[in-house]
Amino acid sequence: MNHPPVAIVGGGVAGITAAFHLSQWGIPTVLFERSNQLGGRIRSSFDDEFGTELDLGVHIIAGAYTEFLRLLRAFGTDGDLHWVRPLHLPFKAVDTPTYHLHFRRLPGILGPLTGLLTYRALSFSERLHLAIQLLRLASKQHVPAISTETWLSRIGATPMQASRFWDPLILATLNSLPNQIGLSSLHQIVKRGLSRSGGFALGIPLKPWQSIVGDAAQNYLKRHGVDIRLNSKAKQIIIEGGQARGLLVNGEQVPASAVVLAVSPWDWKSILTPEQLELLLDRAWLSPPSSAVHSVHSLFETEEPPTTAAMFGLWGTVNQWVFAQRLESHRPLWRISTVMSASDGLLTQPENQIISMTIRELHALWPDFRCEPSKVRCVRIRHATCPFDTDFEKRRPSQKTRITGLFLAGDATATGLPATLESAARSGLLAAQILREEHRRRSDA
Repeated sequence: MNHPPVAIVGGGVAGITAAFHLSQWGIPTVLFERSNQLGGRIRSSFDDEFGTELDLGVHIIAGAYTEFLRLLRAFGTDGDLHWVRPLHLPFKAVDTPTYHLHFRRLPGILGPLTGLLTYRALSFSERLHLAIQLLRLASKQHVPAISTETWLSRIGATPMQASRFWDPLILATLNSLPNQIGLSSLHQIVKRGLSRSGGFALGIPLKPWQSIVGDAAQNYLKRHGVDIRLNSKAKQIIIEGGQARGLLVNGEQVPASAVVLAVSPWDWKSILTPEQLELLLDRAWLSPPSSAVHSVHSLFETEEPPTTAAMFGLWGTVNQWVFAQRLESHRPLWRISTVMSASDGLLTQPENQIISMTIRELHALWPDFRCEPSKVRCVRIRHATCPFDTDFEKRRPSQKTRITGLFLAGDATATGLPATLESAARSGLLAAQILREEHRRRSDA
């Protein structure tokens, strides 16, 4: 007897990962995506003024992203990342010299430890204290249910340690401020970074993310039998007899043997009925918190950009990171991208003001650089990530729901990781694994 396929709603990293594993196991799958391309929040779009694709956001990959990197290896695009390995990041503020955080190529934790102890942006006593606290945090099996801000106060972190190490780390990896997230999120970042060889290495894309993830996933999944339907908006999950039986997509009923809902928590209300929401989710998820990201992409026609570093950290400015990339052109052309994480305070500010502020900050940071951009674009992501404070961490929903045949996936679900690309990939794997087990039990019965 032929059963309907598994239906996955959402073509972001979580949905792609679920489809990837289900196809590996020979389970017929159809993937619905409401836009015209896969990728979700890691997609790119063509910008007519720039004449090239611009990423929706600037995403950097950590060496500890094992599940996400497994996807790229399968797709054959893992070589499209430039790895900063071992970690070497320059930092500066206005009117300060450049300091370097440089993890050495040494065995185990000796590389990060040596890098911290030679990080001259801090006094030696601050470096020693920082290294001890980082190692203590990484060694813990469990951490108290407190905010990261409270923990930093308890360990006696100095303002310089906070501004020149902890804040950049938390903003870059968690898109949050220390008072917005529980200590468990930071604990996972530090523990995974120090427990894996190259865990703190950074992968920077050499191509638009669309070609690395979305387009590559579409090609791979199609070759492996996944039915991909773009421009297909799911409006409702069909429940019959307490079991997910299909979807309402573009006004048409589509039968399914199971449904994986792999969309962001801000989209759950648009697909689930109020009764389903109340059954499946804690009431707090009816209005989940979010953290915004803004980025500014600028083209400069110059032989001397403000920096040629692939990634440069900033202190004391609204912009927190600068990424430099020389573009292939018959004339000297650099794309300078800056990032403002946890930037909800900029949501009401016009984009042209954010652009002007960014150019002023670049000129203030590098006074000898007076070039004006030939083209510039501001990208605003209102719901970039969901910050998990100690309360929300406990309320994260499981991939398995109370409705038979309905599964959740996405970085907001319970993965044991903060809301990152790795969490999204792991959620897709977990949802697929649970679904496969139920599929086996039904087949055996």
